[in-house]
Amino acid sequence: MNQIRFTRFKLHLVINVYGHIVNYNFTTGNVADNNGGLLQKLLKGLDGLCVGDKGYNTRLFDYFYSQGLQLLVKPKKKSIQKAFHCCIISSI
Repeated sequence: MNQIRFTRFKLHLVINVYGHIVNYNFTTGNVADNNGGLLQKLLKGLDGLCVGDKGYNTRLFDYFYSQGLQLLVKPKKKSIQKAFHCCIISSI
């Protein structure tokens, strides 16, 4: 019996406020959305405000900010709890 192998792909799009595609990239399904190399390639040369879902939450906020790009991404629940915990400790 022949096995059918299906490989998943993801399409990552960067669009502007007018709905025009600014940049795109295809990745295999096992590449994380917040992969540093992927984000640097997608967002290279852009500045202003970038909005994404929580899958694009990355530790590269400082890097992108220094390049003139502000990332607005909803934090994951665990991240919110850690940030809240740090705020409580630092305010004591």
